[in-house]
Amino acid sequence: MRIAFKIVLLLAVACIALAAYRPDDVAVVATWAGLLALAIFAATEYWVRRPVIQLTEFALQLAQRNLPARIDAGHDEIGRLAGSLVEVRDTLQRDEEERAREAERRREAEQAVREGEERYALAVRGANDALWEWNLRTGSVYYSPRWKAMLDHREDDIGDGIDEWRDRIHPEDREAALRALDDHLAGRTDRYESVQRLRRKDGRWRWVLVRGARIRGVGDRPHRLVGLTTDIDSRKRVEQIVVGLADGLANVHGEAFFRGLVKNFATVLGVERAFITECCDDSRRRVRHLAKFEGGDFVPNGEYDISGLPCDEVINGNRACIIASGVALRYSADVGFESYIGIPIKDSENNVVGHLACLGVAPLEHDFPVELIFTLYAERAGLEIERQRLLSRLRAAA
Repeated sequence: MRIAFKIVLLLAVACIALAAYRPDDVAVVATWAGLLALAIFAATEYWVRRPVIQLTEFALQLAQRNLPARIDAGHDEIGRLAGSLVEVRDTLQRDEEERAREAERRREAEQAVREGEERYALAVRGANDALWEWNLRTGSVYYSPRWKAMLDHREDDIGDGIDEWRDRIHPEDREAALRALDDHLAGRTDRYESVQRLRRKDGRWRWVLVRGARIRGVGDRPHRLVGLTTDIDSRKRVEQIVVGLADGLANVHGEAFFRGLVKNFATVLGVERAFITECCDDSRRRVRHLAKFEGGDFVPNGEYDISGLPCDEVINGNRACIIASGVALRYSADVGFESYIGIPIKDSENNVVGHLACLGVAPLEHDFPVELIFTLYAERAGLEIERQRLLSRLRAAA
């Protein structure tokens, strides 16, 4: 640019000198003036206007993030400006490349999270666990479809409030469950864990293990509680059976024993009627109740003929009879009931002396070994019946 100005300046000096030397020669002066104007225009076009146009186009492309490949604007001030723009371009290009790498890393991380969530979901389904999440900021709770199905509800039966869970806790378990929840939210425990009964859609209860952990945010305050609810109904009922046999029935005899047995039997299975009988004679066609529990209370004992009843299969077939559903369709005398369990009671010589049975208004859903577990009840009952008979003979002999 400086060279161009020097050339123009020399032409200007030459024109001035010529005009002073030959003021009357108009043609010569005009010619040199024209040459001077042409030189000024050419210099301006080549060293000023063209670089400015290049810089403008270069800057526009940079603004549009097109990142142009090159620019040639000389080596003076405009050239240095062009160099600065090139540096800006290179910086933007590096930023674009870094953003592209960051976007790729983010996509890979999101894919890994999705895969992890899928594996977690599969693990949860396989483990028979139900997911729930409580947003402590909004108060809304997410209950997974498995959580709702565990209580026999459809997807749209249950809302998103915390009371959907709280109100379904068994009254005997509610205080301890909520106290443990408050302790965890206050930071007094590392995690929330509670064994409780939840009310199902039909009013029956299901034993569950509820576990959760708070997620803390700004200020170390919990903003979410995430957890799992595990169905432990079968395990808990087996536990009740073992405890009932070991504690409640170990040191009692006679009528108290039989009553405790049928009550425990009915409670564990959640059935409407449970009873224990003794055969009236060697023909084993009639039996009499030793204890009968129905509708949540004991009812008077009676005597009845077992012909045409599932009890006949138990006593005279000498085998357990388990009808999970449809018992009234097979035995008209049991109208109003849906399920039946009957276990033969035997003495020490393996003779059938009675049976332990129950009738339920809902289908049986227990996946624990009913026959094996309740055979323990029947064996304990057989020992007590034989003991009572021995005492009767001793009193008669005295």
